[in-house]
Amino acid sequence: MKTIDKHFFSPKLDFIAFSTYIPIVLIYLVLSTFNLDFTQSLPISMMFLGWLLVDGSHVYSTLFITYFDKEAFQESKTKLILTPVLLLAINCLLFYIKPLYFYRFLANLAMFHFIRQEFGWMKIASRLDDQLPDWIARVDRYCSYVMTVAPMALIMTRIDRTWYAKGDLFMIPEWLGNGIFMLLLPAVTIFLGVNIYHTYKTKTFNTAKLLVFINTMVSWYIAKIAGIHPTVAMFIIFMAHGIPYLFIAFKAERVSDKVPFLKKMGAWKYLAMYLFCVGIWLVAAQLHHNKVFRPFKTPGNFTGYFIIALAWTPAMSHFVIDGFIWKRKRKLVNKIG
Repeated sequence: MKTIDKHFFSPKLDFIAFSTYIPIVLIYLVLSTFNLDFTQSLPISMMFLGWLLVDGSHVYSTLFITYFDKEAFQESKTKLILTPVLLLAINCLLFYIKPLYFYRFLANLAMFHFIRQEFGWMKIASRLDDQLPDWIARVDRYCSYVMTVAPMALIMTRIDRTWYAKGDLFMIPEWLGNGIFMLLLPAVTIFLGVNIYHTYKTKTFNTAKLLVFINTMVSWYIAKIAGIHPTVAMFIIFMAHGIPYLFIAFKAERVSDKVPFLKKMGAWKYLAMYLFCVGIWLVAAQLHHNKVFRPFKTPGNFTGYFIIALAWTPAMSHFVIDGFIWKRKRKLVNKIG
């Protein structure tokens, strides 16, 4: 048995990127064993801090691999210009008609983004294995979709299972949600079965794909369905979703190799880029937090609507842009995989 030559970056960095949520899960399980619910005393500022330092900053890290990369920007110039402009117009219109419509659009767009990102990681991890047959690669992709869509289908039948506010997501009949969720176990079984078969046949082991699989199951099943406290679940999502993305955005170095002042900074450029991302998010955000997708008080005038729509437009642009940056033709993906 041997590990394949390629990883996202290296065995060590891959493990760090896709396992930062493990301490959170272990602490929660230990405290739950002794009936200690530390989540009741957590100030909402800690929740916001987690969002700020991980999820918020990973949103703005997209700038470094799209808008700030001359080659990437020219390649997708029309999409990159029109996306934020159209989203700002849509956000303002929806907020003006009814704020609920805006938050529903935001929540469902975020859900689409989460699904596409897990799919993108699985797609890259599959391509790392040069010996992987096309039919197994297709199974990997289909199973990735099922492993993300199935838990969300169940959530969309009962909003009280998670942190979404009532009305954020489109609701579906319980029989439909339960039926889709029943596909999860067969999908996991098929995924593990065909990959164990491939491992046995080729005597190779794709550790990157295994990490993506575990990351998907933790962030989509355990965090969303298994009954973990919503606050703990959100911290798990922050780490499982945001940290790997930051590694990919920063370590790919598509920008820092081409920008002279970043190149001169050496290893310090990663900290500078990270703090820059955090800074932009901090300026855009307010320290009032109600629900995950509702961190701002709903204003009563169009100026307030515009400010909130403007503040959310970069994050929503990230949701849309993430839908196409994982394609094979993107050099970001080629450099990683």
